[in-house]
Amino acid sequence: MTWVFIICYDLWNFCYTYNCLPTHAWYCGHALLLAPTVAGLIWNKGGWMQNRAFTLAIWCMFAQVFPHFQDSPSSIFVVSSVNNPDINFVVASIALLANIAGLAYVIYRSKKLGKNPYTNEIFVGTKDYNKAMERAINAPAA
Repeated sequence: MTWVFIICYDLWNFCYTYNCLPTHAWYCGHALLLAPTVAGLIWNKGGWMQNRAFTLAIWCMFAQVFPHFQDSPSSIFVVSSVNNPDINFVVASIALLANIAGLAYVIYRSKKLGKNPYTNEIFVGTKDYNKAMERAINAPAA
């Protein structure tokens, strides 16, 4: 995955948590999305998808076992949301525009190369693609 799509995904997922789960937006929005993204940018390059799966699994297990830490009004960890329709609209608009831009980039890239993005790689020759292929070739055998 390229960083364009990781950022688009993060924005879309934050939009979902902020607008649909407003009391969970800090934990399953900011923290849960930033952890794999920051790790992937700084020290675990190429590991975003695995980091995302791990953080999501840990969050889901924790939240299912200890739901009161975020849901109980007496908990010090409860996060109240502004739940303002104007802010919800702005968050949704940013996520939608970013994802439209990501889709436009895929269409542009596929037309430029004359390839179908469903059956061919369209990021061949990009810096991120080349680095990923290098890591795959040099990876130790399992």
